[in-house]
Amino acid sequence: MRHKLPLFVALLTLSACARNADLQVGQAVDGRLESSDAVSSEGPYQDRLTFDATANQRLRIEMTSDSVDALMRLLGPDGAVITANDDALGRNAAITFKAPAAGRYTVVATSYGTSPATGPYHVTLAEVPGQFADPGASAAIAVGESEDGVLEVGDSSIEGGAYFDRFDFRPTAAGNVVIDLTSTQFDPYLVVRDSAGVDVASDDDSGEGTNAQLTLTAEAGKLYRLVVTSFGSAAKSGVYRLAVATAPATR
Repeated sequence: MRHKLPLFVALLTLSACARNADLQVGQAVDGRLESSDAVSSEGPYQDRLTFDATANQRLRIEMTSDSVDALMRLLGPDGAVITANDDALGRNAAITFKAPAAGRYTVVATSYGTSPATGPYHVTLAEVPGQFADPGASAAIAVGESEDGVLEVGDSSIEGGAYFDRFDFRPTAAGNVVIDLTSTQFDPYLVVRDSAGVDVASDDDSGEGTNAQLTLTAEAGKLYRLVVTSFGSAAKSGVYRLAVATAPATR
C-alpha cells in the first residue's frame, strides 16, 4: 500500500512481566519466556499481550530477542488467528497490519519450533501513519518520482507467501533508468515485468546494504510492472520507498 508520509514513532519502554500484559500503542514491553509460562499446542512456552485498536488502524508489532528464535501470532478480537510471523527481521518477528475491526487484539509471544525455549524478549507496538490504498490496488510511477509504501497483512502474495505491491511504469522516452527499492524493516526484492507478466529483470541486494537497485533499458511507451516484495518465502512486512530516476550518463 502506498503513502506519502514518513513513518515516525516514539516508543516508550515498560519493564514488565509480559504474561497476560497489556500493551499500548507507542509503547514497548520487556518479557521473558520461562518454564512457568503457558504452553501452546505446538509446544513452546508463550506469553500473551493484549492491546486495543480502532477499525482500519495500521500498526506494526516487533518481537526481538537475543536468546530465542522469536515467533508471534496475532489474534483478532474473536480469538481467531489473523497471521503469524517468524523471521521477518533475521531470527526476530514483525507484523504490519490494518485492524479489520475495533476491539482488543492479542499478541502471542513464543518461540519457533516444538522444543520449549526460555529467555528474555522485547515487544514494541507502533502506529503506521498515513493514508493507504486497499490491498491489491496498483499505482503509477514515473521517471523522477518516488513513492513510499508498506507491505502488510492483507496484501496480495506471490508464490511462497511473500507480500507484494505493484506499480505501473510507462516511460515517455527511451533510455536507461535506475530503480531503487529501499527499506529498513525488511529485505527488499524488486521485480520488473512486462505487460504480459513476464519477468524482465530482478534484484535483491545491489543497492546499499540489503536494498534493491537495478538499471532498466526502457522503451518509450511500453508498460512495465514494478513488483515490490521481500526476499525469501516468509511474509515480511514494513514500510519502503520506491524511486525511479534517469540513469547517469556514461563517458
